[in-house]
Formats: sequence, C-alpha cells, structure tokens
Amino acid sequence: MLCAYYSKGIDSSLLFDKLNISHYDSYKKHLNQYHTIFINMQQFLSNADLNVEKMLQDIESEIKNELRPAFPDTKISDERKLNLVLSDICNKESQLSKKDFVFIIDDWDCILREKQSDADDIKMYLDYLSVLLKDQPYVAMAYMTGILPIKKYGSHVVLNMFDEYSMVGPGAFASHVGFTENEVLSLCDEYRVDFATMKKWYDGYIFEDSLHHFNPNSEVKAIQRN
Repeated sequence: MLCAYYSKGIDSSLLFDKLNISHYDSYKKHLNQYHTIFINMQQFLSNADLNVEKMLQDIESEIKNELRPAFPDTKISDERKLNLVLSDICNKESQLSKKDFVFIIDDWDCILREKQSDADDIKMYLDYLSVLLKDQPYVAMAYMTGILPIKKYGSHVVLNMFDEYSMVGPGAFASHVGFTENEVLSLCDEYRVDFATMKKWYDGYIFEDSLHHFNPNSEVKAIQRN
C-alpha cells in the first residue's frame, strides 16, 4: 500500500481517491512523488543462508541493478557503496529534490531474532542501516516494520532517528490498528451479522482511552462464513 502511494512512475489515484486519505490537503502533494525502495529483509536473509554480510551485499547489488536503468546518466559501480550512489544521484540529477527517496523495510528485525547471540552480525547490520538512512539528504522517509523496538537493541544505539508506534503504544494511529466498534457495527449491519455474537467472540482489546478494537482478520473471516 505504501509503495503504491509513494512510488513515482505510476498513477495510483484510482486506488486512493475513494479513501479517506483523499480528503487531506497533503494527499496530492505526496501521491506518486518519490522513488521508493522496498526491502523485504527476511527474504534477503533467507536467500543469503543467514549470512548477514552476504545479505547486505545482495541488498546493495539488487538496488543498484534497479537504479541503473532509472538513472542512466549516473555512473553506478558495483564497488561504490549504496549510500554514496544515492548521494551521487541526488547531486547529479537536476530534476531531483534533495529528499526524493522513500525506504520501506519489512521485517527489519529478522536479523536480531535469527542471530540474537551473534553480536558482531547485529552490529554490522545496525551500522549499515544507520549509514544508509540516518541524516542522509536523499531520504524523504524511512518506514520499518518489525516485532522488536527500532531505537535500541541491547547496548547498541544507532537507529535513534525513528518515531516508534506499537500495539501497546500506537499514539495517534490507535484508531487504525484494528476495526473500531463503530466500524464493526457498520459491517454487521451491511452483512446482516449479529453484532452481539461478533463482540462476544472477537472483541479484541481496549486502549487506555477506552477505544475498543476488534481483530480485523477474525472479523472478515466471521463475516465470510456468516
């Protein structure tokens, strides 16, 4: 969804024009305005047979392969580090703004989970992310998903530039991490499902401000099965 919204080279307005986001003033400002780099970290780690150094080399190689046809006027060598390549692109391409890349990283913490006893590999990985993302002029946004906190792991703190949102601390996104009671009422009315029964089985959890959430996956399956 985020790739579809931010990515240049496509027109995804048909996906988003009918949604609530289209009512915000900033909707068109950011729609399809960025070069978007998506990294499935678990996939790269698995393909590298849990070798973190090889995984990082593969990430660099794959992203450079995608950058070459997109920026033919910039020399992109295999030896030059990705952060330097992206800086070169921003400095060379006159049509680019200084913050033109969005990074979306899925399962960012898989290394920390798979290699939890390997301090050297974890340090190598966190240092790599820091060099690639922290205070870089080409980064418009970096969005990472995972189970473990982003800012700190053990005593190694390098990713302190992120705002964290979790299931227990969702902040302003609380109403969006599940189906609210009003949304479930509306669904039950539309699909003629008994709300009391739905609430009894799938009533989810409640935040401190009494915002009541239901499990979206369970709700949809229950409706499908009537």
